[in-house]
Amino acid sequence: MQKLFNNILSLPRYLKIGIAVITDSMLCIISTWIAQVLVFGEMILLKDFHFYASLLSLIVAIPLFILLRLYKSFFRYADYSFISNIFYATSVYGLLFFLILLLINIPNLSITIGIIQPMVLFFGVMGSRFFFKNLYDNFNI
Repeated sequence: MQKLFNNILSLPRYLKIGIAVITDSMLCIISTWIAQVLVFGEMILLKDFHFYASLLSLIVAIPLFILLRLYKSFFRYADYSFISNIFYATSVYGLLFFLILLLINIPNLSITIGIIQPMVLFFGVMGSRFFFKNLYDNFNI
């Protein structure tokens, strides 16, 4: 296991950024699904999933996270001050996501998703960063 993490950390910087972007992209989609489940109060299946909301989440979140330099420091340097950076980035994202949802009005999609999804995304991004930091610290990579 330690060899695997050594190999991952020895990857070039752009590949590590790519892994972080892919992780955040998956978190955008999952947090949109969780928000829909919470808003509608029932399990949302693939046929009922609002893909436009997930696509909008990706279009807004990833460029904004890059612009706000969320990928500048990596997991080995993540500390508790990193929480404020993630909070700021997801707050700005949440505001933009909510406003865009208000403007485009996706059919059969509750606007409440624009409030819940950014909160779920914040906890997902925080969890992923601390998960990888914990792996880094435990394996002394």
